[in-house]
Amino acid sequence: MKTPLFFLVACGVALAAQGQTAPIGPNLAAGKPVEVSSVENAGTPGRNAVDGNYASRWSSAFSDPQWLYVDLGAPTPITKVRINWEAAYGKDYQVQFSNDAQTWTTVRTVTGNTARINLISGLAGSAQYVRIRGTARGTGYGYSIYELEVSGSNTPPTVQLTQPAANSTYSGPVRLAANAADPDGAVSKVDFYVDNVLVGTDDTSPYEATWTSFSPGRHVAKAVATDDNGATTTSLEREFYGDANTPPTVQLTAPAANSTYSGQRIRLAATATDPDGSVARVEFCVGDPTNYRILGADTNSPYEYDWLNVAPGTYQVFARAFDNQGAATTSFSRTFYVINDPFNKSIPGQIEAERYDAMRGVATETTADAGGGENVGYLDAGDWLDYSVNVAAAGTYTVQFRVAGFAAGAQLQLQSGATVLSTVAVPTTGGGQSWTTVSATAALPAGSQTLRVAVLGGGFNFNWMSFSAASAAQLALSQPAPAAASIVAYPNPGPGRFRVAGVPNGTTATVHNAAGFPVATTTVHDGALDLGTLQPGTYLVRLRSQGRTVQLRLRKE
Repeated sequence: MKTPLFFLVACGVALAAQGQTAPIGPNLAAGKPVEVSSVENAGTPGRNAVDGNYASRWSSAFSDPQWLYVDLGAPTPITKVRINWEAAYGKDYQVQFSNDAQTWTTVRTVTGNTARINLISGLAGSAQYVRIRGTARGTGYGYSIYELEVSGSNTPPTVQLTQPAANSTYSGPVRLAANAADPDGAVSKVDFYVDNVLVGTDDTSPYEATWTSFSPGRHVAKAVATDDNGATTTSLEREFYGDANTPPTVQLTAPAANSTYSGQRIRLAATATDPDGSVARVEFCVGDPTNYRILGADTNSPYEYDWLNVAPGTYQVFARAFDNQGAATTSFSRTFYVINDPFNKSIPGQIEAERYDAMRGVATETTADAGGGENVGYLDAGDWLDYSVNVAAAGTYTVQFRVAGFAAGAQLQLQSGATVLSTVAVPTTGGGQSWTTVSATAALPAGSQTLRVAVLGGGFNFNWMSFSAASAAQLALSQPAPAAASIVAYPNPGPGRFRVAGVPNGTTATVHNAAGFPVATTTVHDGALDLGTLQPGTYLVRLRSQGRTVQLRLRKE
């Protein structure tokens, strides 16, 4: 069975790696007469493309357009065509039908192809002649085909109902799900039925629907898959039951679907209600609903869980709500991605407030401060945030806290275990997005350690903290160049060219987008960094010079 690498839905072309694959049905083109626009040489004639030998080939002259057509002998129903290209493949081409080899009808146009095996399925027509007309070559050579296959057969899709569970009991809306595949084409849709009534259709995997017309008693569910040639397959039926208790509803609201994270903390959140009782708890789970692990649970709204120390990878998460009678409802799943964090929490350097490793009682929000991104907000007395840091050299550091105070008596404290490093009063700035910087000093040992920002008096927001060496000797030991706090980029936000003070010309800069992916590498030239080729947005810029690394957050408008 062929395993496709890609499926181009727009043009209905399945693409697979080079090599012979399982037949798509009896080859109607095998041994039939062939006409071609040209041949490269006498050793690559057109008949080689239908001789059943995947080692022989037809190849054309090195120009565009070129074509090959096969005479099936009489008008014949055709469901799919497969082209087995040699290394000289067609990038853009047309599949055409005709009954007189004079007037041609284009049944499929393919552009941007890069694969060596193309399966064109979902065809519904009849023709005596089938032509492959190349309009753009994938290489500097001509067009070269090992074997052209034409099929009038079609293998139906496969389908398996996975939800609801057999003989399960529900008290409200029921989630339906199925797995479906097509061995010689593509699944066009999956229809879901309850008691032989269509209740939902999904044309994208994972195939899912929800039966909302709930009623007590015995019910029967099934799924019907349809492929791109119109063939259908019906799954085995499953019985399930409804009772009088209406189960809760639940919706996963975070993380965002297909989002990417670069930190070690993933906030999971859900909304849940129960129409005839109360929500007892919401569980947050990772994995497939049939094989999963419970990460944690919350018994109070808003239902949230912070997943910490998440390794890079791809994850599928969902939420399960339980009501006061034990009925449960599972939300739809969401997929997200965790990548390696390109920035360490190093001292000297700047640490974003939202990049904490553990916390109690805090929330994040979009910030209006320069540089954009997020800030930690709505801090109350007793809240705290922990940061795992690496201190380059022991000594006394100047610490700057970027804060916005909106209540009198706000106060924070920097701690290391039981040791109080500094205590700072947060002034009232006029609002939660009116930012100012307050300073303190802290004596830190060298090496890895955990620092805590503890909230003694609430009523402020927190965006970042910056550590710079307080003495010349310590500065020389930890960072040969000027401290990170003295490096300034302006105007920020700016149109794309940022003046940079504190680093020499020629300093290498790696630019990362907000998700942490590197998008560009440049250098400081004439005292400036030029991000003019990048789209507007927030970027993290890592500068490496004279044995030290610093980062800047720049906002391009």
